[in-house]
Amino acid sequence: MHYLGMEAMDYEVLVLAYDFSSFILSLVLAYIFALAAFYSRRLQAGSKTSFQLTAALQRLLIGVSVSAMHCTAMYAACVHIDPTIKSLSLGEGETIVLS
Repeated sequence: MHYLGMEAMDYEVLVLAYDFSSFILSLVLAYIFALAAFYSRRLQAGSKTSFQLTAALQRLLIGVSVSAMHCTAMYAACVHIDPTIKSLSLGEGETIVLS
């Protein structure tokens, strides 16, 4: 969802690209940590671990999942100035010349 939202944004002078291997890594990390959180509930059913401890572990793992995906995705994002645009109008007669 985050990637789709980033792609939907309209940048006037910026080009957004992603490093493919880092993009895939962000998805894999999110999947692994989220899966660990879901399976920790199943493992808790057969053990004597308290519900509060398991719930805390699940929350921690989901938080790590989201954080790992976000940080890796931001590392994968590459933003460049569009080389075909030579100047940008700011309105009221102001123009920035991009060289």
